[in-house]
Amino acid sequence: MKQLFEAHGLTATIQGDWLLFQEGGVKVNGEIVGEQRQKQGLIIQLDIRVQIQGRTIIESFAGMGDSTKAALESGLENFAHNSLHVFIGAFLDPKDDLVLREIWSIGGQKRLAIIGQMGIRGKIPTENDVHLTWFKHFEERIKKTQLTKDLHWVRLYYAQMNEQQMVCEILLDNEPWAQMQEEMAEIDWPKSKAFFSLRIFIILLKIQ
Repeated sequence: MKQLFEAHGLTATIQGDWLLFQEGGVKVNGEIVGEQRQKQGLIIQLDIRVQIQGRTIIESFAGMGDSTKAALESGLENFAHNSLHVFIGAFLDPKDDLVLREIWSIGGQKRLAIIGQMGIRGKIPTENDVHLTWFKHFEERIKKTQLTKDLHWVRLYYAQMNEQQMVCEILLDNEPWAQMQEEMAEIDWPKSKAFFSLRIFIILLKIQ
């Protein structure tokens, strides 16, 4: 993981089980918290933890491979594609251009939304269908929320197969956001016979 951050021009020192960055006192580590052997290979759950402002952000990723090493590399690749640049853009390098930055009014309070790239797995119907309505609804629902801390984070994961919803999971500050999950589960998601999943990660920073 140290090499991954250094590949993006960031310097970190190892302190116990953590990577320590001088920028803002950010600390990062990763841990394999689950392994499962299946026909297609070893599947792991990799948890990435970021400590900032006395809080811990946790992002979980699946990794698959013939060995633990290969599965770990797969999990780190998923992290790099889905959430790495959100962390970098929010806390380590405000010039990072692989995230979208927007000013959102959330519950009457202006916040900087750092929005990661959408992670897609499987076969989606068409690129345009994926972007039609779900994110707009998601954004508008977030904007109606009352947030109390300077820092919040939201992660959405949706999966379907055979035109049937498999998972619609939304976390706010690491915890299931039940009301949002219920609302998002009811919207008109793209449908396909083939499997596909969508994932997006957003960090929300209060503007002083």
